[in-house]
Amino acid sequence: MQTETVIVTADNDQLSAGEREKFYAEAEGTVNAMKMRAGLYAENEQKIAALDELAKRYSALHERHASPRTSLTTGLRATVLDVQQIQVAKKTQFRFQHWP
Repeated sequence: MQTETVIVTADNDQLSAGEREKFYAEAEGTVNAMKMRAGLYAENEQKIAALDELAKRYSALHERHASPRTSLTTGLRATVLDVQQIQVAKKTQFRFQHWP
């Protein structure tokens, strides 16, 4: 499940404990895979730092056994947005560098 979908589901009291655990496991695995991929490319320190922060936020919620409700995920959602903005900036930079 995507983070936003899980948050809405949790806000509506429709996220079971099993679904919550599956969400955290998948989210943490995805972030770790993204970090490994980011480490393969030069000048990715900003993205790696943002992914480290994202991993910490998922882990902190998971360790609290907290349901990812809107009230608890403000920082998490902001960090997801940071990662997305870095990805868009990298893609834009790549396109301009390889413009014919």
